[in-house]
Amino acid sequence: MFPPTFPLPPAAPAKPWFPACIGLPQALPQSLPQKKCDPPTVVPFHCAAWQLKSLIQLNFQNLSPFTIVASQYQMWGIEFTNAIALQPSNPAFEITQMGLLPLKPRSSLQIHFQQPRQLVNLQGVRARQIRIQGYDAEDRLIDDQRLGELTYLQAATPPSTASTVVPFEMQIQNRAITRIELISATPFLVRQLICS
Repeated sequence: MFPPTFPLPPAAPAKPWFPACIGLPQALPQSLPQKKCDPPTVVPFHCAAWQLKSLIQLNFQNLSPFTIVASQYQMWGIEFTNAIALQPSNPAFEITQMGLLPLKPRSSLQIHFQQPRQLVNLQGVRARQIRIQGYDAEDRLIDDQRLGELTYLQAATPPSTASTVVPFEMQIQNRAITRIELISATPFLVRQLICS
């Protein structure tokens, strides 16, 4: 004889494993209610499971063109220096998505994190060599990367509007990233920032 059976208690509603919904920004502060959403099917870059707990993804689509970007994302612990939101009109960029450019030619674009970050991933387009530097809370250089080769001929030739623009993706992993600096002698556009 089988033991008596009892009805199972109702299952608790499933909670999304991903901390935020599609949209801008993709992580909500703990004080705000989080909306339920389907988890993404593809993680945009290789990262460990513990890094997904505080993942923030910004793609700047909610900004108006020619907006000086500084403290708009402060509630998510991210601030910018020397950044302006633009939608490229130059056909060489082959992209119509809103993004961030340095405010002045031949200057750097900086990203500041109120809390140290372990991983920062940047995606965008560039005309020539781009350099990314990561700093810790004591302003010590903890990472320095260059993407794209800068030949002597390129360095001696002023950039033209017909320069080839190529996509880029750069990533820094360190447990103490509090500031990122992007440097290039030619225009570049940051279209997405992912940090954890």
